[in-house]
Formats: sequence, structure tokens, C-alpha cells
Amino acid sequence: MFDENTIVSGGEGKAIFFVPYDLHGAILANVDIGVGAAKSSDGDISVQIYNLGATKNMLTTLAGLPTNIWNTIVGGTRGVGTESVIRGHRLRVDVTYAGNTAKGLDVQLVFVK
Repeated sequence: MFDENTIVSGGEGKAIFFVPYDLHGAILANVDIGVGAAKSSDGDISVQIYNLGATKNMLTTLAGLPTNIWNTIVGGTRGVGTESVIRGHRLRVDVTYAGNTAKGLDVQLVFVK
């Protein structure tokens, strides 16, 4: 979402993904996030996925990174969801972060059929 030299910024619609044919009916089970440069002490990063077609948030547990953690594989909170998707729907990535030291946000959506 942000290259490794770009400071992460918060807000709705930081990226929008279209659901392809192959994911029709799949469930967004998990979301992992990571940064290229971890933040020092200026607040947590959290990510929510919003389905514009169904007009609802998809994660019951937000993906989150606390201070000095690089990704949700080694620490923080892995996003958890139970909502299915329909081909053609648009998924919006909403980021909450008030700091200015984290760089290079990566968001990985994990679907299961």
C-alpha cells in the first residue's frame, strides 16, 4: 500500500481492491499487516477492511501493530473476519495511525473457500 520510503498515513480508502471471479463466495478469514520501518513511539497502526458493495466492515478483530513491531506474524494482532465476498465487490482498506515514523505499510488479505 505504501512503498518502503513512504510514511504511513491514516484514513479511509488508502487502497481499494476488486474481488475477482476466483474469490466469489470466499471468506476473508485473516488480514496480516507489516511495515518496512517500524514506528518508534507514536501510536499503534490498525487496519479494517470495508466492503463497499455490502456496505459493512469485514473484520471482527482489526489487524494491529504496536510500537516497534514489524508485522503481525511476529507480534501485534492478526485481523480476523468471517464475511464472504461477491465477485465485483470493492474492498476498501481503512488505516488508523496518528504517527509519522512508520514507513511502507503492507496489507495481506487471506481468503478461504
